[in-house]
Amino acid sequence: MQDLRRWVRRWLGLLALATMQVCAAQSGAPDVHFTVATPLGTQTLRLLPADDVLHLMVTLESKELAGVELKHSASGTTLKDRGKDVEYFPRELTFRFTVGSKTKLLGDSPIDTEFDGTTQEFLDTLHFRLKIFHGLQETVLEPEWQKIVGVPVEMPYNERIYRVRFKLPKHVPATERMMLEVIDSEAERVAKFAVDLL
Repeated sequence: MQDLRRWVRRWLGLLALATMQVCAAQSGAPDVHFTVATPLGTQTLRLLPADDVLHLMVTLESKELAGVELKHSASGTTLKDRGKDVEYFPRELTFRFTVGSKTKLLGDSPIDTEFDGTTQEFLDTLHFRLKIFHGLQETVLEPEWQKIVGVPVEMPYNERIYRVRFKLPKHVPATERMMLEVIDSEAERVAKFAVDLL
């Protein structure tokens, strides 16, 4: 009888542990399915003293990541491409960055940002850099190229779309952290977006 009770207690304990692991996996981060264009995030700025609200959106564009899946489970997080482990970032990363007042974002609280020029000057003169973090060390990359697409910069408009490409100096492990930073013409960082695979 004692053996039966001990077995039942052990079985119930294992069942409770398995239930907790399943719940933890379900309540954790959602799975991510990368496509050719994968959204990385949004942000809203209020330019001061102009008092204009601008919405920022950034997308990672990569054919190499299309089909890659980031899966979370009780046993850990995996990054797979058609069943094979993905160990490195692609050597080239291209971002599509949209900024302006044309597209409204819901739910983002504006971050006050000082800028002495006009709103149009702000929209037309942004720059970008990519930071790669390895422990306490960081590597800062300048773009291989950046350009404004869509409405030509010679025409005043309330939205600009940038395409920015970075070439990584080596194979960067998928476990490393990266950050895309947006810099205004006064050399101030006005926004940042995490670029993580794992």
